[in-house]
Amino acid sequence: MVADDETISAFLGDAENPAHTKWTTNAEKLRRNYVAPDKRLKVIRNAVVNFYDMLVQAEEEEDLQALSKFFSMPGAEAKKKKERKPDRPEPPEPPRDFPSPAPRVARIETTADGFSIKPAQGAESASYPMEFKVSVAYETAASGNPFKKYSRFDFDLGKKGEISIDVSKSVRVNSANENILELEILGPDFEIALSGFDPIVTLRSS
Repeated sequence: MVADDETISAFLGDAENPAHTKWTTNAEKLRRNYVAPDKRLKVIRNAVVNFYDMLVQAEEEEDLQALSKFFSMPGAEAKKKKERKPDRPEPPEPPRDFPSPAPRVARIETTADGFSIKPAQGAESASYPMEFKVSVAYETAASGNPFKKYSRFDFDLGKKGEISIDVSKSVRVNSANENILELEILGPDFEIALSGFDPIVTLRSS
């Protein structure tokens, strides 16, 4: 099953866990961008199962009149009609009133040897203070999650003189260790810039 609708795709993208392996109602982006998303996510999670159940019901429907033309007996048809099982209820239709996603608070721009985080459309209307957790890793040629393949030999955000972290006055750095950067954003005029990464290797951040 493929989510072609742009709104649903964005909704499911925000619901992904950091490993991008499943949807979770505790995802930070989902909680930040949507109001009460739990019910909608549950419907999507169960969509394939409900669809399968509907097909199985159709396959297992017993047709008591299939051979009545060849093997009928007087009075038997009326009896069979009485014994016919009641129709199964139709599965509920998936909701179509998905809430519009809230405007994004931040956007990421790549630079020659790093990236920067700047205000997006929703920054002015957001509530502050808020917390940002930024994960950084190098893309690898091997398949899999690059964040799980991170190594201290790649870089360490907490090591002085290796990666430069510059923040504006409305940003407080709570923690910088290995490939995780935890920030507190105090206002809408924030800006975070990280530099010093290997420019030859593709950088991934989330």
